[in-house]
Amino acid sequence: MMKMTMSDKMHNLKIHNSSFDVMIIDDNKDNLSYLVNVLKNFKEYNVRPILNAELAISSIESKTPDIILLDIKMPCIDGFKLCKTIKSNKEFCDIPVIFVSGLTDYDSKIKGFSIGASDFICKPFNDKEIIARVNLHISLRNTLRQLKDKNELLNIEIQQRLKAEKQLKFINQNTEETVKKRTEELSLANKELLNKEKQLLKKNESLLELNKALKNMLDQRNLEKKSIEISMVENIKEYIGPYLDLLHFNIKEEKCLEYLNIINRNIDDLVAPIESPLHAVYEKLTPSEVKTVDLIRQGKSTKEIADIMVVSPYTVSNFRYSIRKKLKITNKKRNLKVFLENLV
Repeated sequence: MMKMTMSDKMHNLKIHNSSFDVMIIDDNKDNLSYLVNVLKNFKEYNVRPILNAELAISSIESKTPDIILLDIKMPCIDGFKLCKTIKSNKEFCDIPVIFVSGLTDYDSKIKGFSIGASDFICKPFNDKEIIARVNLHISLRNTLRQLKDKNELLNIEIQQRLKAEKQLKFINQNTEETVKKRTEELSLANKELLNKEKQLLKKNESLLELNKALKNMLDQRNLEKKSIEISMVENIKEYIGPYLDLLHFNIKEEKCLEYLNIINRNIDDLVAPIESPLHAVYEKLTPSEVKTVDLIRQGKSTKEIADIMVVSPYTVSNFRYSIRKKLKITNKKRNLKVFLENLV
């Protein structure tokens, strides 16, 4: 089996992070320089050297490192105190702390582990050991982070599933009642629509009956009007015509004959519209169709009629078709203007 090199291990770590921030805290400049030189050979490591604990605390707060290499023997605040401070802070407690020290006694190691240290590197230092341990604890931290993230996602998914199951249970419990209620609402709405439809049908029947009655009244009125007109013409011819003939026969004076002729012509003009076939035609037409007939008799074209009546040529064409239909001359070859002129 091929052995995994340090570069391979670093590559695997890069999958989860592009670079790693390594903080080294040591008041001994030689030790600090040595550790920096060991770690800076890896471009994946961003090394931050710190000379005392006070600077370390502010530096950690400004930017959280991925791992801390910490010396134990330092003035003011030693490594144990600093480690305890770091581990007591919820924001930084998961940062791996590796003690790098000349202390090799059992008690120092027990104390370090008891306050939260992850590992010990004892002097004299070994480059490969330093890199291996740093790499190991960064990898462990990344793994823990991934597990934590996955655990959080799993908890979210569990909560979502529980919520969905609760909603589904509620829906199942209320589905039958909801469907029943909705069915009743639809049934009621359908009944209302049927009632409205019946009412509309009744109103429509009433309107049809009213329209029929009005048409009958109009037809009766037209018949009465026609009867009166015919009676008037007949009365004129019966009661006035003979006397006019007698006057015409007995009067010899030229002036009187001229007046008599005027009276005859005026009477003829009065009764002419009543006796004219065109008058009968007008009775069948609507007001718009009557106006169209008058304009056709004047020789106006469809476009001219449309302009005069302020309608579209299409509407005038419909008037023409309706007039032809009512006059029973649907044959397009027959000229409508000529037909109307022949009625006069």
